[in-house]
Amino acid sequence: MIISTIKKFANNKTFIVMALSLAIPVAIQNLLNTSINLIDSFMVSSLTAASVSAVGMSNKFFYAFNCILFGLVSGGCIFTSQFYGAKDYVGIKKVFSITLIISFLVGLIFFIITFCNPIFVIKIFTNREEIINEGWKYLKIVCLSYLLAPLIMTSLLILRSMGKVKIAVIVSICSILVNIILNYLLINGNLGFPRLEVRGAAIATVFARIVEVIIYYIYLFKTDKELFSNIKEIFSFDISYFKKMLPFTIPVVINECLWGTGSALYFVAYGRLSTESSAALTIVSVIQDMIFTFFIGVGSASTTIIGNTLGAGEFKKAKEYAHNMIIIALAMSIFVGVFLFLMTPLVVSLYSNLGINVQNLIRNMLLITLIYVPFRSIDFLMICGIFRPGGDTTVSIFLDCGSMWLVGIPIAFLGVYVFKLNTILLFFMVNIECALKTIGSMIRFFQYKWIKNVIY
Repeated sequence: MIISTIKKFANNKTFIVMALSLAIPVAIQNLLNTSINLIDSFMVSSLTAASVSAVGMSNKFFYAFNCILFGLVSGGCIFTSQFYGAKDYVGIKKVFSITLIISFLVGLIFFIITFCNPIFVIKIFTNREEIINEGWKYLKIVCLSYLLAPLIMTSLLILRSMGKVKIAVIVSICSILVNIILNYLLINGNLGFPRLEVRGAAIATVFARIVEVIIYYIYLFKTDKELFSNIKEIFSFDISYFKKMLPFTIPVVINECLWGTGSALYFVAYGRLSTESSAALTIVSVIQDMIFTFFIGVGSASTTIIGNTLGAGEFKKAKEYAHNMIIIALAMSIFVGVFLFLMTPLVVSLYSNLGINVQNLIRNMLLITLIYVPFRSIDFLMICGIFRPGGDTTVSIFLDCGSMWLVGIPIAFLGVYVFKLNTILLFFMVNIECALKTIGSMIRFFQYKWIKNVIY
């Protein structure tokens, strides 16, 4: 059966082209977008290890917020992808507006918390005074981007669920250029600009996000009339659509809240390690985010394809396409594994100023990451690219977060506080949870309970 599925997939050139035409731009866009954090980390590394850790720990709070935001918008995307397959553009507009309004309110809450008490936020992740002193300076400014992120995320994901992926690449290129230029000018005070250190990195990030908002909404209002013909439609909140969305969106939000909180808790545990270990884990985390963007590309392509196909009522074809996406995900994991292996020496050499101990930690953690690459690929595809567009969101909570909260997080805290594991062994043990998630996801996949239309 497996061989026949692969042969059938190989002969379906139309599907392969369609999937890759969606996956590659999304992967590039996410790679560019994620690299903003790596750029901050790398350019701040010209200061101190404490500065690198401070920026990394601060970004973990944003990551927790971003997970909640991703959950809200992903809930909307379940409907927009199926509405698009059914060619129901009124439904798309209503879902977009509801999603945008709610996500902005969440962003406002996170902004107020961070702006009013940045020291409290950074203390969640570390008790080291040198990191706290740098972190609150960064957070006080970068929290302005929490108001911009909902505008960006809603536009990005809903356009993506409709198969409109090229605009995001353009936006990310412009954003990263702004970020690099302002980082260069403001972190170390080049070309006569003031030396602002971590504050300069924060300002660069905020201005990069402003550029993203401007370009997205010029595109929406001037080019994509399927979403808006005038600004009043942004504030159109249809309560009947909202009620229809809730049963599917709430589990996704809970899923992402638990995931975001869990990811932050890993760094609460890691924050009790040495400053060198914290810096290495921060850098490796950003690099992982970058290489996993390839899996996001495949998962997002699957979300669009599966959602559109289910919305059109073609259930048999959706099942066939899901099998095809598994093959693509595994092929992508091979590509990513080889790429990471080849790039590891270069990545390690970039951080020579942080010392040989940090470099060795980075090298060993990246090699461990190689082991878990295929599991990460399948996990993201199943949870976000197959189950979610089919509305199978409740079971996804147990699959996605159960392994994290019952295995990964306990190992992290026990390893740090009780068993005093060295950083490399701790990193290896924590990642076991993703392999367990893969097993559960494959069992659920072959039950085919994710094949359903949720819009009618």
